[in-house]
Amino acid sequence: MTFQYGFLRSKLARRVIRLFCLAALVPIIATAMLSFGFVSDNFLPHIIILSLLVILLLSISLVRHCMVPLKQLINGTQRVADGEFNKPVEFVTRDELETLANAFNAMSSRLGKRVNALTILSEIDQLILSSPNIETALLTILKRIPQIVPCEFLSIALVDKLESNVGRAYFSHADFKEKPGLKKIDLSPGEKEKILEHDSTFVINLQDESWRFLDRFKNKGVLVAQVFPVTLDGKLTAILSLGYTIKILLNDEDIKHLHIITSRLASALETADRDERLYRQAYFDALTKLPNRQLLEDRLAQYILHAHRENQIIGVLYIDLDRFKNINDTLGHSVGDKLLQDTAERLTRCVRETDTVARLSGDEFIVVLSNITEPKDARIIAEHIISRISESFNINLHEIFITPSVGIALYPSDGTNSEELLKHADAAMYQAKQSGRGSYKFYEEQMNIEDVKRSQMEQDLRHALARSEFELVYQPQFDLKTGKIIGAEAFIRWNHTKHGIILPSHFIPLAEDTGLIEPIGEWILRTACRQYKSWQEEGLIIDRLAINVSNRQFMQRKFADTVYKSLTATGMSPERLELEITENLLMDDRIDTIYILDELHSMGVKLAIDDFGTGYTSLGYLKRLPVDALKIDQSFITEVPTSEDAITITSSIIAMAHAFKVNVIAEGVENEQQLFMLRSQKCDSVQGFYFAQPMPPEEFGAYLKQNN
Repeated sequence: MTFQYGFLRSKLARRVIRLFCLAALVPIIATAMLSFGFVSDNFLPHIIILSLLVILLLSISLVRHCMVPLKQLINGTQRVADGEFNKPVEFVTRDELETLANAFNAMSSRLGKRVNALTILSEIDQLILSSPNIETALLTILKRIPQIVPCEFLSIALVDKLESNVGRAYFSHADFKEKPGLKKIDLSPGEKEKILEHDSTFVINLQDESWRFLDRFKNKGVLVAQVFPVTLDGKLTAILSLGYTIKILLNDEDIKHLHIITSRLASALETADRDERLYRQAYFDALTKLPNRQLLEDRLAQYILHAHRENQIIGVLYIDLDRFKNINDTLGHSVGDKLLQDTAERLTRCVRETDTVARLSGDEFIVVLSNITEPKDARIIAEHIISRISESFNINLHEIFITPSVGIALYPSDGTNSEELLKHADAAMYQAKQSGRGSYKFYEEQMNIEDVKRSQMEQDLRHALARSEFELVYQPQFDLKTGKIIGAEAFIRWNHTKHGIILPSHFIPLAEDTGLIEPIGEWILRTACRQYKSWQEEGLIIDRLAINVSNRQFMQRKFADTVYKSLTATGMSPERLELEITENLLMDDRIDTIYILDELHSMGVKLAIDDFGTGYTSLGYLKRLPVDALKIDQSFITEVPTSEDAITITSSIIAMAHAFKVNVIAEGVENEQQLFMLRSQKCDSVQGFYFAQPMPPEEFGAYLKQNN
């Protein structure tokens, strides 16, 4: 009923009613004229025809009045369907059709804005999904916001992930005539927390409030800022700000669109953060944050291409930390890891920003000098690296000293691709280690041959135990007072199937570098103990059997258990076993070292310091540590007949050792003069070629029978 009454009151309804009234009036007038005799009956058909013509003309006029606007509305609807929202329907009827047209135009305009907003949001979504570059996404968002929401100035501030009060801001005018500027920003204390108090958008009046991240706005005369915080996992990651020089209020739809954009921004930042994490996991070392092997090879390949075009030289430095394994074994992996991190930092400071420092694995690093003038430039850098790394490290209250060995290969003289340069630098580094560690070597062609030999020896060494290629020989030790055999020292020999007997000096360093010294050391310990027990069962008794122990083997956490198991399995008395350790093992006065020494001593095992006088150990250690004997290094004994210094050092060692009630053994005695000097200084015992060479077990047993 309401609709019916409303329609009857409309302008269009009134026109229809007038039409029908006029149409009905014509026959009424004609009938009246006939009744009063104004016209004859002959005019009746004409009157009827005239009435019909009037009705037709009025109907045509009414239809045209309705159909023309309707056609325009239909055309407008088609344009909207085709995505054209900016062309309105224009006609003046001063009735409900005009009202309908105005409503249609308003709807079309709103629909156009929404479609435009959705199109822009879709573009932003596609960009975020397709582009890993966060800067491109941010600039696109800045450019598109004014097309959706009215504003004068725009800013997107990114908060640093590590330093929460520091960030960078992208700033632009809404007209985008100027390229957006990038500026570092500071968040004042408490500013970030204040922003996070707002769950959604909020307005800042810059005339009354001061915010550091909006300083750029204030400098541009902005009075009001509409701020939208962007958070990830409850943490502030970005801030979207719109600036106005006049006070303006955004409507609900504008704010809704901006909330959608901030959610897109959050997704972009999350995607960028995930991609960055994946990239760093793939191309950077997790511990040191340096490039890994894959990224190193990629960069080196790019360096080579550039050097080839520009006729430049590239330096590749292969760096290995000497005896790094001892640090892990003695002080723990946490200290070792921190040492690697500090080393990485020092290496980075030794080179230019255009160079690359990478970590291959373990304690191996690579430095690529992207453009050097001549080979001496690489030498200068190598010397600088050795100097810096050799300086003391202070880690967890430990003062640590370590040296690097550096191998240098140059492009193009030593290789034309990444593989060759790295291989040759590695070969040079190994030669640096062989020459005394803590030094550098340039690659030479001969090193390839040595590298091949080393690789083959390493391969053979890995199979030597399984093939029973190792054997022990024994050198007797004599009491200087009685001249009797009181002990023996066990030496390992490698009976190689192709090369024959190989002395320890040729394969023990390789065994230490590769970690093979540990199983080899255990084999030596078990075999020697078993052999001593065999002699004992034959009635051949000596006071002690000395066995050399590698530093790496000694610092195993279960080394004392290994010794105990070997003694138990063979039945050898602990008091008969003497373990020889090198003096540099005691250099840092490490707690782990002292603990192992005490553990072995409590078992009854004797302890001797081998090669004494060549390291850094103070004689004061003899008072504090459970040391039973010193072995004077062979180099001093060799020089005794001709060197007064050697005689003085040897005499001093013997005197000081006796003061601490420690026995002294002189090794490497080869002549009568050396023996005379040692006897005059009251050295306790001796060994060397002057008395006997190392012998196989059966020959040593026969020697014992003959001389006892």
